[in-house]
Amino acid sequence: MQFGMSGCFLPDDMADMIVQMCLRVRALGFSGIFTRFRKNDPHDTPKSKAEIFRSLLADNGLRLFQTTGYWQNLVTPDESARQEAVKTVQGGVALSRLVGIACD
Repeated sequence: MQFGMSGCFLPDDMADMIVQMCLRVRALGFSGIFTRFRKNDPHDTPKSKAEIFRSLLADNGLRLFQTTGYWQNLVTPDESARQEAVKTVQGGVALSRLVGIACD
């Protein structure tokens, strides 16, 4: 069984994750993380930023098990709001793939 940690000292922006945080996660006995990247909008986070984060985790023997942060109302009666929510969720899935989470 593999365990991942969530919250605590993990940042809201993937660019703020540093080697020392990865080492701390490993020292606590975890093999990966779950976090909320509230500051990484799925519509405009560049692929390069996601790839740097993905490499940082891989280089330090960690996996990203899950990420979230884009709570969207998919059942609103406002069709334009619902369509925008769907686009945001789709963007979140695309960003999750870039940082190494299997979303299939």
